[in-house]
Amino acid sequence: MNQSRLALSVAVVIAINTSVLAQTWQRVTIGGPPGAGMALLMTDGTVIIHNADAREWYKLTPNNVGSYVNGTWSQIASFPPAYGPLYYGGAVLADGRAVITGGEYNFGSAVWTNQSAWYNPVTNVWTMIAPPAGWANIGDAQCCVMPDGKFMLAQILDARMAILNPATMTFSPVTSIGHADRFDEEGWTLLPDGTIFTVDAIAAPRAERYIPSTGNWIFAGNTPATLVDAGSQEIGPSVLLPSGRVFNMGATMSTATWTPGAGLMDPGSWVAGPNFPIVGGQLVMADAPACLLPSGNVLLGASPGVFATPTWFYEYNGTSFINSPETPNSGGNPCYVGNMLMLPTGQVLYTDFSNDIEIYTPTGSPNNAWRPTITNCPSTLNPGQTFLITGTQFNGVSQCSAYGDDSTNATNYPIVRVTNTASGHVFYCKTSNHSTMAVATGATPVSTTVLIPAGIETGPSNLVVVANGIASTNCPVDIERPASLSGHVDLELLSVSPLNQPVVIEFRPPGNPVPVATYNVTLNALGNYSVASVLNGTYDIAAKGTNWLRQKLGSVVVNGATGANFSLTNGDGEVNNAVDLGDLNRCLVDFATVGVDPADLDKDLVVGVPDLNIVLTNFAIVGDA
Repeated sequence: MNQSRLALSVAVVIAINTSVLAQTWQRVTIGGPPGAGMALLMTDGTVIIHNADAREWYKLTPNNVGSYVNGTWSQIASFPPAYGPLYYGGAVLADGRAVITGGEYNFGSAVWTNQSAWYNPVTNVWTMIAPPAGWANIGDAQCCVMPDGKFMLAQILDARMAILNPATMTFSPVTSIGHADRFDEEGWTLLPDGTIFTVDAIAAPRAERYIPSTGNWIFAGNTPATLVDAGSQEIGPSVLLPSGRVFNMGATMSTATWTPGAGLMDPGSWVAGPNFPIVGGQLVMADAPACLLPSGNVLLGASPGVFATPTWFYEYNGTSFINSPETPNSGGNPCYVGNMLMLPTGQVLYTDFSNDIEIYTPTGSPNNAWRPTITNCPSTLNPGQTFLITGTQFNGVSQCSAYGDDSTNATNYPIVRVTNTASGHVFYCKTSNHSTMAVATGATPVSTTVLIPAGIETGPSNLVVVANGIASTNCPVDIERPASLSGHVDLELLSVSPLNQPVVIEFRPPGNPVPVATYNVTLNALGNYSVASVLNGTYDIAAKGTNWLRQKLGSVVVNGATGANFSLTNGDGEVNNAVDLGDLNRCLVDFATVGVDPADLDKDLVVGVPDLNIVLTNFAIVGDA
């Protein structure tokens, strides 16, 4: 990002073009941020949008028929007092939290701040994140959520990298070897094999690929024509296409498509793409937004010169550029002020540092091979229920949105939408703990945890998983008010009161070991438990205590108040659902240990003869699968 753009950004916020609303653009209902910038799609289907270069954040909630255009606004927690960034990286993590890193500007000052923060949507709190050790700046750094869910970050002033562990929200250094220049101004694209692709902004026309398993950057060929503006060192966005190729847009008149090679060390191959149109000058994309549409086209905004106005919109269809209508503010906007975000509806939300937030409705439909598929979902669901849904391609075929180094808001994670058959009302369900954050996972089984909202309407409904605006086929479900489950658990050879002893209860489809719902309960002093809200239907119900083997009750009909009693076998100190040599060895090694210990099977806080006898008595017993 060139510093001269800040004055232009401020001018754009103030100067609003009065052109007529184009047919395929619709203005979102008024009430959001006055200077809307970065937008992130949360895993409950809401969108949070930053008031650029300030602290404030706003939330857009779709209405009861799923419309974002006619949604409702609310203001959420603001950044901590010292943080008000402009031009920075962002992401939504696999657990549903959001992360914002750096900022080329902070409250209007060009400082390349090293501040970062994470947002908890449950508690509505932003919490600051300490920068990587030794990093005085982060600025408009490249970032990417890796397939394992960790957040990778670049140091723009050199070739260092760091990774944020979501479990601790702390950065640690990552090996980065062989990058040809500093990271400044380039963009990162996550590939299906988990590597990162980039076109160098300083060592142009060189492209590179990062191999996380080795920490090496390897040569990925040279672009057929330069994509970097020599004066500003700016470059345009790069978008992974459904074909597995990467479409790269330049801050020059040029575009190019890169095809990965057959192996990790193969540099791949390049093909020159069409030049941008000439409209009032040669169009370029010097820091500019692009978004992969459900049809496979790429929506983009370009301007006639670096940091020039206006913005012209096009869809790239793989061979040529198709003109699209402009937004009301396009005449006064350089393309770099725009940000695009794919919505679960297949529409694109667009911000331009003003209060005019627009939604683009494209034409066309996706190839069915790109859709998520659902392979395991309960047929009956309850309000407030949490369950695991499995299938394929829940993360889409691409990160979807792209910009470069100044804005990152990928949407390669599953969104779950339920539509009531009778009323047509739409309910988005919070997803979390996605099994992967990879892209284009193909036939590999994936999963996510789904929370059914408490206020959902009951009755027959259709559930879909949406990735990057592409929905799976309908999965019929019945939303019912929940049943309840209660009973007694006998924890064999427990020498103390069962009060507060934890037990995990799983509901499984009959004959299927994969749980569709899990309930963590604690026993009372009599060994009894109760769960106020459980699934209706017929299930295998399994129970397991910490050091007790799993017991499964087959084909239990759950309807209304249901009872289920268990008698669990002791001896599983290793927690592998078997009493074996591992448990015996642990008892011998920890013998005479006082206090909490996995080998203290009778829970008397001493590892002794009774615990050893438990293992010997139940040796070789295996719990139910």
